Amino acid sequence: MNKTLAAPKRKLYLSDEEHQYATLSLNGMRNAYLAADRSCGGIDRLLIKLIRAKYRRVPERYKV
Repeated sequence: MNKTLAAPKRKLYLSDEEHQYATLSLNGMRNAYLAADRSCGGIDRLLIKLIRAKYRRVPERYKV
């Protein structure tokens, strides 16, 4: 949560592992909503944004 709050310019950079966990978590939440016969439109929109994200990692910073 701290990483999300400290994200610059509303961009959250995720490692490959974090990206995988976020995708699996959202998909599990979506499946739970569908099993309970609830609307999951908001979760679908978030999942699509996550999957289509161009950047997953923090750009490399060079030491000077």
